[in-house]
Amino acid sequence: MASETKFDDKGYWKNRHARVANLKASGLKSVGVKANNYIYRMLSDQYLKLLKHKLPMSDVKSILDCGYGDGYFLRFFTEHFPDKKLTGVDISSDARDKVDAKVSKKQLHVGDLTSFSLKKKFNLVHCFDVLYHILDEADYRSALGNIAEHSDKYVVLHEKFVQKSPRFSSAHVRFRRREFTNQVLNSKGFYLHAEMPTHFMGVRFFTYKLNKIMPGVLYKIDKFIAERFPNHLQEVLGTHTIRVYKKAEADSWFILLLVPE
Repeated sequence: MASETKFDDKGYWKNRHARVANLKASGLKSVGVKANNYIYRMLSDQYLKLLKHKLPMSDVKSILDCGYGDGYFLRFFTEHFPDKKLTGVDISSDARDKVDAKVSKKQLHVGDLTSFSLKKKFNLVHCFDVLYHILDEADYRSALGNIAEHSDKYVVLHEKFVQKSPRFSSAHVRFRRREFTNQVLNSKGFYLHAEMPTHFMGVRFFTYKLNKIMPGVLYKIDKFIAERFPNHLQEVLGTHTIRVYKKAEADSWFILLLVPE
C-alpha cells in the first residue's frame, strides 16, 4: 500500500510566487485578480476602521508585516499611516523581488516564520491570512510564537477563527480553533484586546466562487452589513475576523486570571 504523500506547504507558496505576481499569488486562486481586489478592499476597509477606532496608533511607530506577499498591506500602511516605519518578512524570495510597495528592499527580508530572527522588536506585528497555510502543528506553534517574540505591543491576525475544525478545506489550508490560537499567544503574554469581522457573505465556502462571476456584488453586500447591521449581528454573520492581541503590562499580574474563550 502506497504511503500518503505529505503536502509541501512551504514549497507550494514559494512556487506560487515564482509563477505569478500580485493578487494571483497572494489572493484566492480560483476567482481572479478583479474579484480578489474586492475581497481585499473589504478587508482593508474593516482594518482601517479598527486601527482608527480601536487601537491607539499614535503609540505605534514600527510595523512588521509577516507574510507580505505582493505587498498589499505594505501599500495600505504607506497610504494610511505614512509616518510608520515598515518592515516585512516573507518565505519567498520571488515575492521580495516582485513586491510593489514604497518600502526599501533592505527592509524586506526572506525567511521562514517558524525561525526568522530580525533581532529587534516592533510595536505592531501584522500577519494576515498566512498562519492557516502552515499545516504542521509544531510549525504553527513556532511561527505564532516567533511572531509574538518580535512584538512589544500588538500582534494583529486575520483569518477564519473557528470554534471547531471544519470538515472540508483545501490541501494547503488548516484552520485551528480560536482557543488554540489564544493559548499560544497567552503563553507569550499577549491577550485579546479588540476584534472586528471583515467578511460576511463574500468568502463563505459555498459563495466565494460567485466573486468570479459577479465581482463587486458580494463586496456591496458585505459592505452594507458592515455599515448597517448592529455589532452583535455582524459577529454572528462574520466568517473572517481581525484580532488584535496586546502585550500585558508588567504590573498587570491579574491578567493571568482571565480565562481564554
